[in-house]
Amino acid sequence: SQLIALFRSLIKQSPLNWIDSPSPIQRLQLGCPYLALYYANELKKQGISCCAIRKPTVSTKESGLRVILNYNHTSEQIYTLFDKLSRIYEDKHP
Repeated sequence: SQLIALFRSLIKQSPLNWIDSPSPIQRLQLGCPYLALYYANELKKQGISCCAIRKPTVSTKESGLRVILNYNHTSEQIYTLFDKLSRIYEDKHP
């Protein structure tokens, strides 16, 4: 799908650690359950719903966010998500 292709092209420019996936399920690896919750909560405040995944679903090292793309999403929403994630990242790593 075009959305997955767009998402994967934006991953290449992202400072964050994404797991390579050709599927609509994309995973951001943050390596810390608290960081996963922090990112999910920061996105939620901005109207973006993203699942924090952590133990026991995944190991501590694999903690992060799960993004599930569907046909209701727009490319604009994907750009917005990456913009917000970059801002959260920059706030955490000035």
